[in-house]
Amino acid sequence: MTRASIQADPRPVGMLKNDDCPEPTAEATWIHFIRKMDETYADLVRHQSELEEKNSALEDAQRFIASVLASMTDVLIVCDVQGRIQQVNRALETLTGWSEADLRGRPFLALLAEHCLPMASTFAQQIRAEAIHDCELAIKGVAEEIPLAVNCTSRYDHRGRLVGMVLIGRPVGELRRAYRDLAQEHDDLKRAQGRLVKSEKMASLGRLVAGVAHELNNPISFVYGNAHALAR
Repeated sequence: MTRASIQADPRPVGMLKNDDCPEPTAEATWIHFIRKMDETYADLVRHQSELEEKNSALEDAQRFIASVLASMTDVLIVCDVQGRIQQVNRALETLTGWSEADLRGRPFLALLAEHCLPMASTFAQQIRAEAIHDCELAIKGVAEEIPLAVNCTSRYDHRGRLVGMVLIGRPVGELRRAYRDLAQEHDDLKRAQGRLVKSEKMASLGRLVAGVAHELNNPISFVYGNAHALAR
């Protein structure tokens, strides 16, 4: 007897004819088994649908995070507790000329200038107590060292365990060059002002000397012009 004929028969299993169901207990077991299979298949379909929705949401979240990281102008370095690089953004790749694949697994200290290593080597211990703010470091750029204003914070997993640290650095080279140019122009202005004041002082002194010389010249000329007459 097929499954369709069993479901179409309105009679209870125990009231089926002997020729239709020679073994009522076996037939009931078979029907129960088929129903369980239908329920299991329905659960699998539902779980598959939920899994696809979650995968789609996860892909959307990953694309969103990737777009945010790509649009950042600040440098981002994600490290584990030993200071090994796990992820960087495009801004760091542009400044250093290294790709994320090349940097992954390397210590972040390898990116820093030599004079920054003593200070940066203590970050892993300092972040256990508090975050680090506005610490100036210099990374090895493509052509020259690039100064950064760095903030370093600790990173925890969903269980609250410390799993690494996150460094965010803002390039200060352009700002520093602007300040340097401004300071240079200010120094030039001060020197020009000093020269102008000195010139004005010399001009005032010249006018004073000329006035004094003029006042002395008149009696001296009178005495000198009449000295021969007085001698005679």
